[in-house]
Amino acid sequence: MIWINIGDKSYQATGINVATTNDGFASLWIEKPTGKTMNVLTADESTIREHKEAIDFAVKDGHKIYEIA
Repeated sequence: MIWINIGDKSYQATGINVATTNDGFASLWIEKPTGKTMNVLTADESTIREHKEAIDFAVKDGHKIYEIA
């Protein structure tokens, strides 16, 4: 589990997923501890994939918070 901080909002996440579209954009989706999913960020696909990889690394490395500026 990790907290995702985006600006002034914080989201507790038990899972992270990426959804891509045909126009080069993607969305970062989280799964909350309640089992519900939520789109927390939409940007170009490469940016979203970078965040996904960084979050996965942070979780494996034992970090509890990931900040998105």
